[in-house]
Amino acid sequence: MYKIKFNKKYKKLNNIDTEFPVTLLNVFNQRGLNMSKAFLHYDTSLVIGEHNQLEILENQNYLVLLFKDCKDQIFTTIRKRYESERKYSPHPWDNPEIDKFEYYWNLRGKLFEVVIENE
Repeated sequence: MYKIKFNKKYKKLNNIDTEFPVTLLNVFNQRGLNMSKAFLHYDTSLVIGEHNQLEILENQNYLVLLFKDCKDQIFTTIRKRYESERKYSPHPWDNPEIDKFEYYWNLRGKLFEVVIENE
């Protein structure tokens, strides 16, 4: 089963049944400048504390992943579209960035385990 990881407990997950897998419904490519402050507030609000420190750059591309749980409650998560190859290769100059759009696009309709780290 695939996993979707969160580094902290977000308010958007309060009503989501994370005991069961969630389904990836769709993937949206979004530029930072096109995301409203209200949406960013929703997506980054923590249960404890104000917001996560995800820095949204206006000219950077992001993915908005839309999920639903077993009770048809929906939630989103913002992910960087491009991941630095440095995490995966001892030679980052070979392939400097990995585009995650196609990866998630091909997983639409698939089940994901929600993993909340530091819980």
